[in-house]
Amino acid sequence: MKSIKKTINGENVVFDYSGGVFLENLKTLIFSDLHLGKSLSLIKNGNFIPSFDIDETLINLKKIVMRYNPNKVIFLGDSFHENKSIQEINDNYINFLNDILKDLEVIWIEGNHDLNLFVKEKITGRFKNSYQLRNFNFVHIKNNHPSEKKFEFSGHFHPKVRFRFNRINYNYKCFILTNNFCILPSFGTYTGGLDIRSNELKNIIPLKKTIFALGGNIIKEI
Repeated sequence: MKSIKKTINGENVVFDYSGGVFLENLKTLIFSDLHLGKSLSLIKNGNFIPSFDIDETLINLKKIVMRYNPNKVIFLGDSFHENKSIQEINDNYINFLNDILKDLEVIWIEGNHDLNLFVKEKITGRFKNSYQLRNFNFVHIKNNHPSEKKFEFSGHFHPKVRFRFNRINYNYKCFILTNNFCILPSFGTYTGGLDIRSNELKNIIPLKKTIFALGGNIIKEI
């Protein structure tokens, strides 16, 4: 299947195979960790890699925005890989991004990578440390003690789940869903991941949780 729907705090919440989340009644799309400009940063540091991650990430973003036709889009931080990324990304990409988000209300949560962005006025939308909408709270890094009244969406950790088959490990991006928070997978193309079995994640997520694994064009609850 391409999406999974759950009811959270009275809201129909759609988890998409792309790694995005759609709040149906609020007509709001949520994404995390695009890391636009990461390839340019890697190239600066001597890594010989193609910079087509920006193309793929923005094309994927446009597809999901067109599919769900939201009124609002919330990005949960680390949308840009470093504070100089907007300066370094070709203006054609910046224009393409702004065109995708044209006529929408856009909220950019600031992450650890894109805090204090240079020339952020070139990007449509408002930049915030956190954001609240009805019964939902939006942050970059999960709070240690999320509110019991407001369900929290966050990113940062790039969660992934590992399967072993025929002695070969396969890693897939995933959502982590609990009764009061959800950690989104990274949406960007050049983004690694942190295994849900890692000590860092085991220390902050409860034993009772739901995992939605993403692979190809499907999403599967495990």
